[in-house]
Amino acid sequence: MGWLSGDKFHRKLMAKGKGAKGWANRHCHVEYLGNRKFRLTTQIGPRAVKHYKTREYVEFAYVENPDFASEKNCRVFAQNAHCAVEIYDYYAKLFNPDYETVSVHDERFVVQYLSKEKPEIWRDVGVWNPRIQVIPLEDGVEIKKTFDTDYGTATLEISYIIRTGAFLKHKIIFTNKTADVKTFRVVMKLAGITNNKVKHRDGEEWITAKKHIISPFLLIGEDNQHLKLTEYLWSLGITPEEPEAKWSPTTLKDIIFDVHTQGCKADIIIGNYTLGENESLDIDPMTSTWQVDVGSDDCYLRLGETPYFRNNDIILYCGDYSSTLYDYRSGIRFTNISIPQGATINSAHLKLKAWGYNLQPVDSIIKGEASDNAATFTDAADFQGRPRTTASVNWTPTEWIQGNWYDSPDISSVIQEIINRDGWSSGNALVLFWTEAEGFDVVDRTYTYSYERGAADAPKLEVTYTVPAPPTPPKHPTTHLDKGPHPRSRMTFYPRLGL
Repeated sequence: MGWLSGDKFHRKLMAKGKGAKGWANRHCHVEYLGNRKFRLTTQIGPRAVKHYKTREYVEFAYVENPDFASEKNCRVFAQNAHCAVEIYDYYAKLFNPDYETVSVHDERFVVQYLSKEKPEIWRDVGVWNPRIQVIPLEDGVEIKKTFDTDYGTATLEISYIIRTGAFLKHKIIFTNKTADVKTFRVVMKLAGITNNKVKHRDGEEWITAKKHIISPFLLIGEDNQHLKLTEYLWSLGITPEEPEAKWSPTTLKDIIFDVHTQGCKADIIIGNYTLGENESLDIDPMTSTWQVDVGSDDCYLRLGETPYFRNNDIILYCGDYSSTLYDYRSGIRFTNISIPQGATINSAHLKLKAWGYNLQPVDSIIKGEASDNAATFTDAADFQGRPRTTASVNWTPTEWIQGNWYDSPDISSVIQEIINRDGWSSGNALVLFWTEAEGFDVVDRTYTYSYERGAADAPKLEVTYTVPAPPTPPKHPTTHLDKGPHPRSRMTFYPRLGL
């Protein structure tokens, strides 16, 4: 090959680098070092984005009260390699990652209540007095909007979670603080999507009139290389384990598309949930909570001359009766853990409701049972004979006041070790052990309520996790959402609903 000019050489390198292993180069930069030498720097995959101001490549950026926003009174701007977003009091505006073109002009969440059953009539819950809190994260930011509603003060929270290299995520919590029992649902409203071609599990079509679609995913744009919006809704339904089985919706009630002056619009309807006083619905794309739901699944063991085991007491213990006698430790089992093998555990916490008052904090340690599917507890020998995880986390509460809930430090390393086991699969059970860390040298005990004290007071496990990419739907085996030139305006929403 003959000598190429710097400009031609740069273009040729760019062309040769594209599409490595199905990924587009998000950033390819060539430096001339002199003496006919060049340095090529290539960013494979969706990590780098042009900074909103400097236009240099970065992984993440945000600013409060930006003076450059496309509309007045923007509260927060944030961007990563999947999207850029302007957040306002009552809505958000979504852009491509480089903040050059609009993807969705108006995204907002509306809580509705069932006003009349026959015919079915839903009415919006009134919201006002927005307060915005910006919470820096280690690798991103959470922007939380809190509203007063017809159902009480500070009863609606909407969070936008933007992390380096991750899709835009949302979290919605609504609490009914009145004595009225009503049925509620949440509608994700997307108005002004700047294209009206939609691909879903049953095909693709142009939105020219009102259209009802039920699908675990939506791809909106001319083609996979020019997407305006991607929505993943797999967790609003069930995918059976059989290879040829079809995903079926559960909490996804409907997706209603229609035409819009700026392209199309869509209402994603999630429900329905009956809430009494102080009950909440929680749409959280990342977090699930499990609670002990049978008496034999939480227990304690008292070590002494003769081990004493109980799995039917109203409290659990951790600590020592004296410096030489009775070391207490507890075991807690959680069932139907719907975390798939291969998931990444972002955070995890054991949540306990305190019983009694402690004058001196107990140094405790949390481990897990190193097994694929932990069984319920039976006796002292069973408790002591179970293998423990290598990972462990120390916990020394600063206070312990009766009736208050307390969260352990992050125990994600413990949960991750269990989830990573070869025999683990979604729906299995896991066990945590809560023991005194110092041995027989602290004369104090920490007490917590067990299942026998009341199902609502039983220990809880809260885990935030990221699942692997969902499988391609059976009818579209050639659709690969992460292959080919990567869309520059890609977002996702992983709703998960629980009470």
